[in-house]
Amino acid sequence: MKLQPRNHATTQPRNHATTQKYKFLCLMFFLILLTNTTLIGQNTQDYFLKIKQGYDLGVIQKTIKPDSTLSLSMTNSSFAAVMNQKPIYKFEKPFPNLNSAFLDLVYLITLDETATTTDIISRNEVQYLEIIEDDIQLADEPMPFAIVPNDYTDVLFGGKNTSLDLIKAPLAWTISTGENVLVGVADTKVDLNHFDIPVIQEINQPITNTDKHGTGVVGMIAAKTNNGLGIASLAHNASIVSAPRLGDQAVYTLSQIPGVKIINCSWQSTCTYNIALVCIGQIQDSKNLLKQ
Repeated sequence: MKLQPRNHATTQPRNHATTQKYKFLCLMFFLILLTNTTLIGQNTQDYFLKIKQGYDLGVIQKTIKPDSTLSLSMTNSSFAAVMNQKPIYKFEKPFPNLNSAFLDLVYLITLDETATTTDIISRNEVQYLEIIEDDIQLADEPMPFAIVPNDYTDVLFGGKNTSLDLIKAPLAWTISTGENVLVGVADTKVDLNHFDIPVIQEINQPITNTDKHGTGVVGMIAAKTNNGLGIASLAHNASIVSAPRLGDQAVYTLSQIPGVKIINCSWQSTCTYNIALVCIGQIQDSKNLLKQ
């Protein structure tokens, strides 16, 4: 059996085609930071409303009624009429100052929890109306580098890091940058002296491959960020424990370390033996990482 690292650039993750709907679902969780999900004394439900490209609600004016609900007035008067039939407590753009064509069509709305939404969803202007779950944890402190760090660049081609842009990483960082998360990496030997690699744990195992792939993987996960060098990483405050070898035994070893709940396996097998099923079975039997 021969295991090989996947052949991709070590400075940026592989881009995968994503549908607009799944992008929107991700944005639901990232944008919640700037919203207040409950109103005192009211049983309400928050939504993200996505308007289709080519439609414009126009300038929106809001009047607060005696019962604290809103009356809306906008260029699209027929849409306003539908909304005004419901008890509305909030209707606003979550990120009004961001220069994003996508986010410019997203609205945060708060309705009475008993309000029906089928007539909103059926409107030609509406692409999605998604419920915001109440159990999302919000960040307590603002980001120290005002969202975008000073090494948020593509080291191969220059300009913004398109991979982090694709998954809206700066929005995710407003919620978490990986604090108190321990990530296992089963890969080739990591260069512990690399200028952009944080201090990591390394399991003492026979080294089977000294390719630089492991260093690149750890860098994408948790490289030092906002240091003016190298790249920004996805979870730069996460902790890393590395098993410098490829294969199911490395994954199983990492799964036994207390606190490890995520293991990165950026490699593939060139034989027909199903290494994944064997490994998952062992981990499930140990009742540590994966449970039924």
